[in-house]
Amino acid sequence: MLHWLKGDVLTSFPTKWERILRVEMSALQTHFYKNILTKGLVKSANGNNNVSLLNIAMELKKAVNHPYLFDSAEVRTDVSNDTLKGFVMNSGMMVLLNKLLVRLQQDGHCVLIFSQIVWMLDILSDYMSLHGYQHQCLDGMVTSNARKRSIAHFNSPGLPDFTFLLSTHADRS
Repeated sequence: MLHWLKGDVLTSFPTKWERILRVEMSALQTHFYKNILTKGLVKSANGNNNVSLLNIAMELKKAVNHPYLFDSAEVRTDVSNDTLKGFVMNSGMMVLLNKLLVRLQQDGHCVLIFSQIVWMLDILSDYMSLHGYQHQCLDGMVTSNARKRSIAHFNSPGLPDFTFLLSTHADRS
């Protein structure tokens, strides 16, 4: 078994900085959030009304990430500009991310985006494709060989990958 110390591995990385940016939820996010809290839209798997706090917390987490994580939220359209606008404008976080990515790409940066909700990576991947951003994506369903290829492709100099979408979970739950 290999054992690495953080100090040995991170010698060439720039210093880490963190900035917390508060973002307003969109009207659609607020609608789902309030419904989850007030009307108890979350039901347990067996259909009774005994809902655990963990289920409610997970549903609220989905609401604040993006309302399209709920089946009934997305309005399907064949017009890619309308779809892109829906991805961005229906989530406060996506409004901010959209502005940040434009600036980061202009400045020549590459971006890693982590998500605890794997389905959020699907939304982000669709957004990246519609926006024309080259990206790689790793979630719990990617095989070891595909993972190695994605990492090598992202790290290759001169290739157009701008973002790497990564899951912090090992499965698609």
